[in-house]
Amino acid sequence: MNRLIYELLLLFLIAVTQTSFADRRKVLCVYETPTAQQEPIYNDVLEGIKNKTRDLQKQILLDNTDLLKQQITQANPDIIIALGKNAAETVAALPFRNKTIAGLFSFKASAFNGVSLSLSDKAVAARLNHFMPGIRRIFIIQERGHKTIETDTGFQSPDLNIVTFDGNDSLSTIRELGRIVENVATSFDAVFLPPNLPDEILFKIGLTAWDKNIKLFSTNMWHLENGALMVFYPNATALGEQIGNLTSKNIPAYETVAKIDVALNRRIAQHLELQFVPSIEALFAVTIK
Repeated sequence: MNRLIYELLLLFLIAVTQTSFADRRKVLCVYETPTAQQEPIYNDVLEGIKNKTRDLQKQILLDNTDLLKQQITQANPDIIIALGKNAAETVAALPFRNKTIAGLFSFKASAFNGVSLSLSDKAVAARLNHFMPGIRRIFIIQERGHKTIETDTGFQSPDLNIVTFDGNDSLSTIRELGRIVENVATSFDAVFLPPNLPDEILFKIGLTAWDKNIKLFSTNMWHLENGALMVFYPNATALGEQIGNLTSKNIPAYETVAKIDVALNRRIAQHLELQFVPSIEALFAVTIK
């Protein structure tokens, strides 16, 4: 009996020691000075990171890489979080790649460990199904180099088909979007707009979709006021917490956004004769009229 108690106490002490060690990890977050528009997002992401880390330091990205290297070396962090593409590429070019976690931009697992700003088609389909279970087909049209939804996740469902198109350039992408909206899509389809769609094309596509009662969706919040029924985007605080959680993992990891918020254009919903019960409408993070 005494032997069993001793072993249990030993296991407890080991667990406490390991947990304490993880909690004492020094985390340095490197990021560019955000613009006025970016500042609220950065603040929410940083708040989320702080929720999951005990010892967080901050470092603004410097143009002088030698000075940046010196300051990072002096901080002596166990983990470096690089927010934004410039920060991640700069830090990775220094001798810190193996301890760097990237975030707040879209990237592939082959490029960085961290949380890509991309949404997975599986997560998008699941979120969409909460609001519109009658959708049977999702068209995801994007231009290579401007993708915000990962479509190579092997998504399979007997009730929902995802059709993807990755354009080599903006012209081929716009042509495919026009073909889908004008000749292919039906009331049971969801069409995701390319996030980098030019405003003048967005206006024309929006008019066509309005006349034909085609449901447009996007990952670009600007599109909510200009033709999209709904916009899917990462929850900033949850994104920060997801990044923060990676700092406690011993094995490098790559993830896409876990928590997706959805915004609704009520005027377009009314035009499409869509009604949501209060419990479903409460799930929208943002609604505009």
